Amino acid sequence: MMPALASCSRRILRLCRNPAVQGTPWRSIEQAPAVLLARPFASSVSQRDIKKPSSTPTSAAGLRPTNFPSEGGNDPREVFSELDVLSGLPIPASAVDSVFDDGFLLNNGQEIHGDGVFLLNNDVFRWKALIQGSGDEVTRELEGATAKARRTGVLELNDEVWGVLDVVYPKPDLLIIGTGHRTLLLHPNSRKRIQGMGINLDVMDTQHAAAQYNLLATERPGTQVAAALMMAGFGL
Repeated sequence: MMPALASCSRRILRLCRNPAVQGTPWRSIEQAPAVLLARPFASSVSQRDIKKPSSTPTSAAGLRPTNFPSEGGNDPREVFSELDVLSGLPIPASAVDSVFDDGFLLNNGQEIHGDGVFLLNNDVFRWKALIQGSGDEVTRELEGATAKARRTGVLELNDEVWGVLDVVYPKPDLLIIGTGHRTLLLHPNSRKRIQGMGINLDVMDTQHAAAQYNLLATERPGTQVAAALMMAGFGL
């Protein structure tokens, strides 16, 4: 070994053994206490600070975040009520509150029995779609029309029953037709007559037709939507 390198090595060794420089007596790794070697260097948390899990399981309520909504906010009725964008709009007086086999109860408190209804421009009209006579003649005509509708699945009406659409202005964009107890096809002659006026058609059973009219008449002006509803008992 070169003299200069050997002299430097001896000086470094003396500095490492000097207590005044190091602050503590120099000891080799073999002399370090075993407890110091076993302690993790990166952790300052003692084993006493680590809590053992409780033997009693925590309830589901205890796991709920503090900002979780109250039980009342989970009621589906409240949730859907908040999502109802039409709740603030006024219900038209011509809206149908209840449908009976022989008539209707309207939002304006009016009850109509024994006839259908024609809802036009937010007004209500009795609609004699099939019954043109009186007494026994009415019964026979209604029974005959019902039997024919059951047999063919088609609702056939005279052109005269659509006469109100000839005189009204402006004409509705959509006419909802309720065909009674079940959905029937509208006879091609009636369909051609109504569509010839530039009016769109939506045909379904009376129960669903009333609900559809209520929805559309609430969100649109009354001049745009009309409904012609047979009695719900027709076709039973």
